[in-house]
Amino acid sequence: MIVLRELGENDVQNLRNLLYRKFGKRNVIVRSSKQEEGKRLAVVQKREGNEYLQPVE
Repeated sequence: MIVLRELGENDVQNLRNLLYRKFGKRNVIVRSSKQEEGKRLAVVQKREGNEYLQPVE
């Protein structure tokens, strides 16, 4: 699992696009949630089975 903090919304989308293109949506999950002052937190982890993509709380 990789946790990235203080990202912009565009940064999260770019990260998601890169990892899904490189590893495929069936193999990796990029979850994100809002932090303070418009920043976002992103968590990257291996997908377990057919685990549904949900926001981090």
